[in-house]
Amino acid sequence: MMKVDFHVHSVSSDDGLSTVEQLAAAAKKRGLDAICICDHNRFTLTQTQCIDGVTVFPGCECSTDHGHILALFCRAPFEWERKPLPRVADIIQKIHENGGIAVLAHPYEKANADPAAISPLPDGVEACNSRAYFHNPAANDMALQFARQHGLVEFGGSDAHSAAAVGNCYTEVTAEKPEEIEGAVRRGACSGVWLQNTPRVQKGLSQFKKARNSRRPLRILKGVCYLFYCLLRDLFRI
Repeated sequence: MMKVDFHVHSVSSDDGLSTVEQLAAAAKKRGLDAICICDHNRFTLTQTQCIDGVTVFPGCECSTDHGHILALFCRAPFEWERKPLPRVADIIQKIHENGGIAVLAHPYEKANADPAAISPLPDGVEACNSRAYFHNPAANDMALQFARQHGLVEFGGSDAHSAAAVGNCYTEVTAEKPEEIEGAVRRGACSGVWLQNTPRVQKGLSQFKKARNSRRPLRILKGVCYLFYCLLRDLFRI
């Protein structure tokens, strides 16, 4: 088995807090074999790298009119219009045209979501996400049920926005070496693993970064308030 965190954000995301090198170091410390950098609406990496013994795959988290889609194992980065939000079917098509795998990220982050309305369905579902519980405690259970109901490949990803959260969820892949990971995933020889939920304060920190970068005093103040709100919820477990 190889352990891969397929959903990690770097500082290239507007709310990312760690560099690719810091993320790779955290992955090594936590016993992961590989991570995939999936920054928001951009391919930060253009090719697979090996950093301190950790394989780092390029990827992207694409915002669509029907939630977020992870673009994994694409032959090369691709472009699309970001505004208005693109149709989910168009993004899935672009991923496939570029030889990639399309994965529905945290589909039940909102409890009333309806991923079954997506047509065609993506290739896989993020059945374990360590931040999905923020708005829906049952998000991962619902995602796993959806994946199995529709026969989709099951993935796990931390959705880490900092090195501290890398590996909180990951994917176990039936492979012996990094070059076998993609083939195993395409065969569905993988499954998501949940270790722990990411503390809410981590989201507060990432949202504060966005607010600070806006340089708008009111938005920065809201970012500070949200950070303390997240901290209080963690402290009192509410």
